[in-house]
Amino acid sequence: METVLGRTVELDPASPALVRLQIITPLSILLSLGANLVCALAIKPGLGQISDDYLTILTPRKSLIGIYWLVLYVLQIGYAVLLAVVRKPETRALIINGLGIRFVLANFVFALWAVFWTLRIFLASEICLLVCGVLLLSIWLTLLRWNTTISKRPLDYILINMPVVMFLLVLWNVDIWQNGLLAFHWFKYVGSDPNEGPGKWEKERGKHAWIIFGIVTAVGLINSFIVFIGRDLVWALASIYLYIALLLKEPKPPQVVISLILVSALQLIAFVASALWYRYKAKQDEGRILLPADDLVEDDAARAGFVSNLEED
Repeated sequence: METVLGRTVELDPASPALVRLQIITPLSILLSLGANLVCALAIKPGLGQISDDYLTILTPRKSLIGIYWLVLYVLQIGYAVLLAVVRKPETRALIINGLGIRFVLANFVFALWAVFWTLRIFLASEICLLVCGVLLLSIWLTLLRWNTTISKRPLDYILINMPVVMFLLVLWNVDIWQNGLLAFHWFKYVGSDPNEGPGKWEKERGKHAWIIFGIVTAVGLINSFIVFIGRDLVWALASIYLYIALLLKEPKPPQVVISLILVSALQLIAFVASALWYRYKAKQDEGRILLPADDLVEDDAARAGFVSNLEED
């Protein structure tokens, strides 16, 4: 037991909490990866084909989302390797108290999402995404208290913080909203299944467009606020990439296209403004005039002499 960041945590490499995570975390990642690969490649229609067949206003470009998930799973595998060989007390504490069992559960739930999505039970798959999103949000909020930065602890940041942020953002920016539209039947079916209904696309498309405009704008504003406050380049770049993936999948109503372009630009503006603000504050701190230690001693001596003279008078 040691104290890290004011908290007493188990840091023994053989501690039950760490050993548990070293066993079940790789299993959860492999299960999530395996379920998504099987549902994407071995089953027809697969994950990507279902996404294209059930067209919504927030359907992304399949190839770009595939690349995003590839990077995310590579980072998760890197996290599993780090977990197996970790020795630093700070990193072990971060893993146990920052991610812990919640990240394992998020991967298990996401594997379940792939099954429900492939079966086209969209309400159940939406519930899985919401549960997964809540778990990842709680992890991200916990990680904020540890203040891990790429300059101080690059490996921890890349293999622990980045997978959490990327996983959270793909749900927050794309999956939850796309799946939600499918759960409400706000889609246009363009596949070949004769038993599938057309959805509510044509009848209510104008209303959907303005609803999605509001959602994209609100989410983009929240993202830009987080980027500005945290000077978070990963958050900005991942959000922009996902917005581009949405933009490149047509058709999109004009108001949704405009909102996607604006919030993409807003992420860059927020990051640049944050960098300039931090630089300005740093220069202000450097410009403060501090008395040298000798001057402070002399000043204290002068005060003492002045008080002594007053007492003699």
